Amino acid sequence: YNYFKLLETKKDKTIFISLIFFIFIGSLLETIGIAAVYPILSLILSDSSDFTSNFYVQNLNNFFGTNFYEKKNLIFVSIFFFLIFFIFKNLYLFFSKFFSESFLFGLKHNLSSKMMRNILLRSYENFIKNNSSYYTNLTLNVVGELVNNIFVAFIFMVKELIFVLLIIILLSIYNFKITFAS
Repeated sequence: YNYFKLLETKKDKTIFISLIFFIFIGSLLETIGIAAVYPILSLILSDSSDFTSNFYVQNLNNFFGTNFYEKKNLIFVSIFFFLIFFIFKNLYLFFSKFFSESFLFGLKHNLSSKMMRNILLRSYENFIKNNSSYYTNLTLNVVGELVNNIFVAFIFMVKELIFVLLIIILLSIYNFKITFAS
């Protein structure tokens, strides 16, 4: 059964596709955050006498058009930008999660309303035969389980798959031989 047919309106499909795009951007930010740790650690652990020959220091000097002559200043600036990036990344992930949860809540609401409309259009004999808890369970629990087990699981799987692929790409850029030889 194609569960994505439950996204009936074009608006729901557009929101779902944009949600996948937001997840991709969030995974990209997570990967950049992980990749940013190595240059800062190599800067902190490098010898103070030759830290200007460090590859990352040379790139920073070229990027900013200055020379960081003191290791302490460069570490301070690097950690400052690192913290700013992590604050931005976590704010983005927070709003992305809020967007995802509000979409899923709206989807549960729409499916429950549709289910309730279909139940109310049934014959009176159908209501007499079944217990009222059957209809309550159908409109609330079954729809909630459907959304949680299908859409939440799909979103989680896509997020993790994108993250793993980006980590593999990052590792292959860093050291291709070690990434694929192990």
